[in-house]
Amino acid sequence: MRKFKRIRRCVLSALLCAVVLCTSVSALTIKSPVSASLVPNIPEIPLVAPNATNNGRLVSLVYRSQYFTATVIGCLEEGTCVSVLKSTGKFYQINCYDMKGYIPKDQVAVNEKGEYVVKCVPEHQSTKYLPSYTPQTAMALKIQLRDVADDYLGVRYVWGGTTSKGFDCSGYVQYVMNLVGVTMNRSAILQLQDGVIIQKNDLQCGDLVFFSNTGGNGFASHVGMYIGNGQMIHSGSSTGVVISDLNSTYYAEHYMCARRVILSEVAVTAAIPTAGIFQDNGDSQWRDGMTGTLGLIGK
Repeated sequence: MRKFKRIRRCVLSALLCAVVLCTSVSALTIKSPVSASLVPNIPEIPLVAPNATNNGRLVSLVYRSQYFTATVIGCLEEGTCVSVLKSTGKFYQINCYDMKGYIPKDQVAVNEKGEYVVKCVPEHQSTKYLPSYTPQTAMALKIQLRDVADDYLGVRYVWGGTTSKGFDCSGYVQYVMNLVGVTMNRSAILQLQDGVIIQKNDLQCGDLVFFSNTGGNGFASHVGMYIGNGQMIHSGSSTGVVISDLNSTYYAEHYMCARRVILSEVAVTAAIPTAGIFQDNGDSQWRDGMTGTLGLIGK
């Protein structure tokens, strides 16, 4: 099977080069990203080296509590509208879909409509760059990830494992991402900060999904990679690398949040609401990072 895939990639690589050449000659401009819901149905594209544009995408870090030393729970892109829940010291508390987070006040501006908008300050301690790709390359990467990830189905679970001899959950994500040229942090908690905060019903192939209370630490204790059609591929402690349904009882009950790692040049337009999308305020215990309460998020 792997030999067949290598042959297929070589053949398709030549086709891809021809497509890219034709696209360059015609100066085709893509106005919006291709719908991720179509990714699983698109023919596979051979491996190509990602090409980050400029310095990447400027983002602001979001913290679990109102301290710069707190755990980073994700990033927000320049221009993203946010709902401010309260002001506390040097931070605003905002809603991050499935939990609350804190963003420095000097990373937020108020526009002419009176909306709070992320305004990243270059060289700020809470600002960093995430890789950003052309829409074509981003789409190719997402499809590649599905193809590469499938190659390791059945590999056993090994706590702390980062090779094809055995993976833990975050080791597997880091490994397959690295194979297509996307650099990731090692642990699930640190991988939260490798991507932009998104809502569950906006998941695209290649996005990361995180779960809580699946192990001993209670916070971001498991991570998998979304592959479309409500499914993720991940390394489970009792299963090894498998494909699982996000809507199955266990993963629905333990779902925590989602992050987008592969960003395209197309700007984010979605706003973060005051109450999380499809989130019952009485159903989630993720109310305030300062309380230290760790709970499940029911969906």
